[in-house]
Amino acid sequence: MSALILKNIKGSELPDSLLKRIKGQPEQTFMIIPEFKGDESSKQERLFRTMDEVSREAKEKGITPSILEEILNEK
Repeated sequence: MSALILKNIKGSELPDSLLKRIKGQPEQTFMIIPEFKGDESSKQERLFRTMDEVSREAKEKGITPSILEEILNEK
């Protein structure tokens, strides 16, 4: 399952109406992840993206599978 993700998009490159709607500034940088209404797979894609993000952040913090298992098994 692949998702279209646009990274490092300057606010100045977005339509004015969208920039106003998200209360952004032209000098800000954005990551755009389009979703299509009525597409049930978008919920699943959001879940997978969230899981990927959590996994990436855990790896950056040095949390290994064994450390995670210890945390989950704590009583």
